[in-house]
Amino acid sequence: MKNRRYGNLSLKMAVACFVVFALLAVAAMQMKFNDVKDKHKKLQQEIALLEESVNDLENQLALPFDDEYVEQVAREKLGLCYPDEVIIESNLN
Repeated sequence: MKNRRYGNLSLKMAVACFVVFALLAVAAMQMKFNDVKDKHKKLQQEIALLEESVNDLENQLALPFDDEYVEQVAREKLGLCYPDEVIIESNLN
């Protein structure tokens, strides 16, 4: 009878250790899942921004290459102006 009690006790201890280990494993997996979920959300937002940028660039490519476009690029990208044009800059923002 004495052996039987210790046998049941060791079985209960083994089951308790298994349950504790399983709970810790589930908690660790849940934390990792949450981290991956957050990373996925951030990457989805980055993808949306990049897709918007690609659409803007595609729209710019679709514009006709005429004198007005060349003038716009010269002003915006290269900072050029006409010789008789006066540019006034202001730091009032």
